[in-house]
Amino acid sequence: MRLSLVFCVIYLGAPLACGSRGDLEEDDLHETMDGDVLEVSSSDSEWVDDLIEARECENSADCEGHFGRLDQCEVAACNTDSGRCAKLAATNGLSCIDRDFCTTADRCIDGRCVGGPPLDCDDDNPCTFDRCEPRQGCVREFFEGRCDDDNACTVRDTCAEGRCRGERRDCDDGDSCTEDGCDRAKGCTFRSLPECR
Repeated sequence: MRLSLVFCVIYLGAPLACGSRGDLEEDDLHETMDGDVLEVSSSDSEWVDDLIEARECENSADCEGHFGRLDQCEVAACNTDSGRCAKLAATNGLSCIDRDFCTTADRCIDGRCVGGPPLDCDDDNPCTFDRCEPRQGCVREFFEGRCDDDNACTVRDTCAEGRCRGERRDCDDGDSCTEDGCDRAKGCTFRSLPECR
């Protein structure tokens, strides 16, 4: 269905500007009330912005709330050349959220929220596959198989239910004149007994 749009942009009960537009698709129109500003979201959004920007200003404080809800990397400011409110890009480096759980330290760059360094999902667990999903963040899956528990006192280390476990190492050297032990970093240890000297 095609229709013609005729409306006025209203601010604080008074019309700022009126206009008409023909040949718009019905699906293109979406009207919302945000505060005292009537916004029309359509493929002709730039044309609508032109009407809203008709508001005069002397400083940026006059434009506060004029455009309703702004993108996190946009600001409403007074264009001193035209004396009218305008949407401008926020200061580069301003913190923002890019809705990607796999990025960190997101910052505004030229009016867009840009993700920073990738999120480190490594949990230092040899028994998990670690990855990151943009809409979830870190995701870990258990796997079964050989692993290393970093313990020199175990052997045949195996992953089970997300944990790496091994069997106790046999450090018995069969010598009655030594005290047998095990060090996690070095492995088996053998101390000579003084009575056997």
